[in-house]
Amino acid sequence: MGEVGAAKQHVPRRVADLGAVEHQPRVQQMPRLSALLEAVGQRLDARLVAVGRGRDGRAEPLARSGCCQVLAHGSLALAGFGLGRHHISPVALPIVTARLRIRALGPADADSLHRIYADPEAMRYVGASGSVRTREQTGEIVARLIRSRRRHGYGLWAATLRTGGDMIGICGITPVEDAGPDVELVYLVERAHWGQGYATEMARACLAAGFGAFGLERIVALAYPANAASIRVMQKCGMRPAGTACAYGRELVRYEAVPPTPGSGP
Repeated sequence: MGEVGAAKQHVPRRVADLGAVEHQPRVQQMPRLSALLEAVGQRLDARLVAVGRGRDGRAEPLARSGCCQVLAHGSLALAGFGLGRHHISPVALPIVTARLRIRALGPADADSLHRIYADPEAMRYVGASGSVRTREQTGEIVARLIRSRRRHGYGLWAATLRTGGDMIGICGITPVEDAGPDVELVYLVERAHWGQGYATEMARACLAAGFGAFGLERIVALAYPANAASIRVMQKCGMRPAGTACAYGRELVRYEAVPPTPGSGP
């Protein structure tokens, strides 16, 4: 859908409550984790812990119960971030593909993003309204995307050309409606660069990051039913139809992907 709305006032069910588990024996404090993640652009405002398998003290099941979990006071810093037993693999930005450099989104990117958000054709299938935004609204959206990335650990990133460095869109993974529980693949390309395979290149890189470093077990993609181009991108990435979803005030086509099995193709 290409846009993150204001955060809803509830926590996704797959997020366990830190207060319910932090004093239990199976909780391992991670004092050096914050500094490690700061080095790759993840700003953390809370102390983190890694939690083992099972359920928390309030009997809520822990996401990915076979692995360690990362929890934080108040809001989740890294939702379902895969730690394994003694290993952490944060996404080190930029992500470099054949033609793209995918980096953290910053406030200065609002002007570049506004080339998309001010284009009626590019915005026809974006967000709840499918309408253009003012420059002020675009700046607010960028600020919201940055806050969402800091809150969840992953989010939407700037997609720039390796040759020349021009920003041509945004892409990434983010909780649906900034609340979840589903995590959504997003790709949005400036109209001048349509038809050149950039959306598919973005989408494949983001899926790889989601299933690799972030350890997600399922990623969905949503589209207006009439947005055939976006649906083709989902299909090219190997995503499979998963019915429809009510999100952003609309009934949307939903595709899903799960981690590839060892030895399978892309």
